[in-house]
Amino acid sequence: MRFSDLLTMSVNNLFRRKLRTFLTVLGVVIGTASIVVMVSIGIGLKEFTIKQYSSYGSLTAIQVYNYDNGNSSDKKNPEDSFMTDETMKTFEKIPHVTSAYPDLNLNVIMRQGVYEGNVQLHGIPLGAMKNIKLGEGSLPTVETKDMEMVVGNMVA
Repeated sequence: MRFSDLLTMSVNNLFRRKLRTFLTVLGVVIGTASIVVMVSIGIGLKEFTIKQYSSYGSLTAIQVYNYDNGNSSDKKNPEDSFMTDETMKTFEKIPHVTSAYPDLNLNVIMRQGVYEGNVQLHGIPLGAMKNIKLGEGSLPTVETKDMEMVVGNMVA
């Protein structure tokens, strides 16, 4: 049998059993579409998870908190539990630590005329601001002793 004879016979069989051919093609289309959808959902969920984790902050940052605020009863001096500059230097000496700095965190109410809003303020040293990525504006510089941070058209 030649190739042309085999091709003619297979095409004739496909047209003779139309329902069987249609169901086979439909099964292949549904199977292929479901694989594409499942792979797309998997990639989308992976991207979403990565964006969620990265929105929480740096994945390599470790935050140390003092939850007892120096009120521990087993210490003679409550100031022993405060984070000092020496504590920060001790943290910086740990292998693979690139920077350590304190973060003063306050919840405040800001008012402008009749408008009012709750804001969470963070205070960090000027040297720690080098890790902040700005879309617009500029950070204060140590050289000029400029203590204003420009964001967009506003001065903070």
